[in-house]
Amino acid sequence: MLGRLRQHYCHPSILPLACAFGLVGGVVVAHCANGRFASPLVLVVGILVCALFAVVLKSGERVFFALLCGVMIGYLRMTPLLLARETMRQFASRSSLRLSGQIASDPTIVDQAVKLRLDHLRLYSPEGLALTDSLPVSAYVIYKDHPDNLRLFARSDTVVFEGKLMDGFGNYAAFLRHPTLIELSKPSPPSLALAFRNQLTERITKLFRNRDASALSLGFLLGQKSALSDTMLETLRLVGLSHAVVASGYHLSVIVASAKKLFGKISRRAAFYGSTLLLLLFLLVSGLSPSLLRASLVTFLSLSAAYFGRRYHPARLLGYAAAISLIVNPDLLTDLAWQLSFASFTGIMFLAPILTSFLYLKRQRPSYFAEALIVAFAAQLACLPISVYAFGSFSILGIFMSLLVTPLIPPVMLLTLLAGCISLLGFAPLATILALPAEFLASLQLNTVRLFAAFPWITYELPAENPLIWLIYIPLIALAILLWRITKHHFKPLYAQSDALDYDRIYTC
Repeated sequence: MLGRLRQHYCHPSILPLACAFGLVGGVVVAHCANGRFASPLVLVVGILVCALFAVVLKSGERVFFALLCGVMIGYLRMTPLLLARETMRQFASRSSLRLSGQIASDPTIVDQAVKLRLDHLRLYSPEGLALTDSLPVSAYVIYKDHPDNLRLFARSDTVVFEGKLMDGFGNYAAFLRHPTLIELSKPSPPSLALAFRNQLTERITKLFRNRDASALSLGFLLGQKSALSDTMLETLRLVGLSHAVVASGYHLSVIVASAKKLFGKISRRAAFYGSTLLLLLFLLVSGLSPSLLRASLVTFLSLSAAYFGRRYHPARLLGYAAAISLIVNPDLLTDLAWQLSFASFTGIMFLAPILTSFLYLKRQRPSYFAEALIVAFAAQLACLPISVYAFGSFSILGIFMSLLVTPLIPPVMLLTLLAGCISLLGFAPLATILALPAEFLASLQLNTVRLFAAFPWITYELPAENPLIWLIYIPLIALAILLWRITKHHFKPLYAQSDALDYDRIYTC
């Protein structure tokens, strides 16, 4: 029995998975150690040695070497970012510096000022002399010196600001408050996908008479939060629906499910390539946010598994998606959206099946509503410590509101997209007719959210950024293990096409 168990866990397919989880652990270790105790040369030699042992050995030790190899890869990947952060700290608090960078996401309005996230940073002296090369970190800028701030900036623009550089926070390496704009340049050639999105946004805004309804519809369709007012964003936060207007797994699952129904009638290959094409187009239009990066990786792995007739264990989806996203940008480790996305996905794929097995022992499969309730509860429970630590509050009716509002998101997305595209083609009367039901459904969602947000007891406040909050995970993990032992639930490899994507449709993760 022991020999069979060792043979199972020494299967070559376990090695890349062990390396993926090790990579995630290596990024965490490097972040906690702040890049100390190892040089790049030592790490490269260690990676080569561990990879050799993982390939040559046939016993269970090869998994350990694969895990250790992943840890060193993650540490090595995180090191340049930590060095860049240290460089930014050396120039912080100077009286005046110039900072150039590319706007990485849609500008948003915060307290009547525009908020910008800059990537590919470079530092210059006030005279324009270069102080650093391009740094792989982000900066947070609040700009307030222009009467039309939001229309001034756009995603992918390159900007140069001058002001006092301050230490950053979260996953931002630097912070500029109310700097002077020195230079603004548009991308050349302009992005066709971004131009299409801007034209679509303008047409949809004109078709809707209710400004909040058009802003909410654009949030559902494109993940745009820039048009939402501060009051509406706060209302969505109170009822636990801030994630609904962020492009995520739910939006991708709606698009991919529609593509599979459309192209699946032709062939499985057409369904795969059609879904992948729409996935790439959606990413080009909406941008690659942290939550959307996780969702797109899981969606593509799921589509690939279904196309090639393979089954994926949930742990493989989780490990590979986390490792790939951190290889692309290790700074995501401290990004709140990335943390919430993976926490909710973990709850959906692991805690939800255990709860379902516990509540429906040797009985029929739960109804769609019951399954949706269990999945939403598991996702909320997995995200609870992170949300409370970051925001200092959580919505008591968040699960109920998700079940009440999210079923209307697909028809709003579809009608809004059709109205906008038909308006671009010049058929204004037909576009106006299609916009009416979309505006009605969006207004219905807004009124429902406002109704429940008016109750003073809907949100429970706690001290924010209290490290003791992380202790909540101890009883949660203990409860999950206890229920797993009671139910003896076996996490069988699943067709990701029919499970991971459907779960993302049930709950916006």
